[in-house]
Amino acid sequence: MYNKGVIDYPSFFISDVLERDKHKYYRYLNDTRYKGDWTQWIKFFLECISIQAKKNVRLIEEVNELYEEDLERASSIVNSSNIRTVIDVMFQRPIFTAKTMSNLTGLSEGTIRRYLNKLEDQRIIFSDGRTRSKTYYYYNLLDKLR
Repeated sequence: MYNKGVIDYPSFFISDVLERDKHKYYRYLNDTRYKGDWTQWIKFFLECISIQAKKNVRLIEEVNELYEEDLERASSIVNSSNIRTVIDVMFQRPIFTAKTMSNLTGLSEGTIRRYLNKLEDQRIIFSDGRTRSKTYYYYNLLDKLR
């Protein structure tokens, strides 16, 4: 999908699953070389793909739930339909500045700063605490993606 331009970056990595069972992986891989036994290696590799696919589906479900929860929370804090646009951008860029948020949402920096202050007061987002060029972090999403 990445090579065809359907997605912006590769997002299906099975290295964690392979690392967990690396001794099996190498044993089955060597069996393909020395014994010509491809069946076990293919079964193992397909099982790893299935495990990783299930992990990815769970992550997507968790991110979708987070989106709904935090959109609801933010909507109760900021009384504006524009808050959905702000939340959408936070899910695209969980580390951002008010200027970046303004550029991506089309809302004025003043409006964005008011929204971000409210979200920060309620600990939906966190900042680096600087007075100028403050950077904001949407840890709820970052923690899921780590």
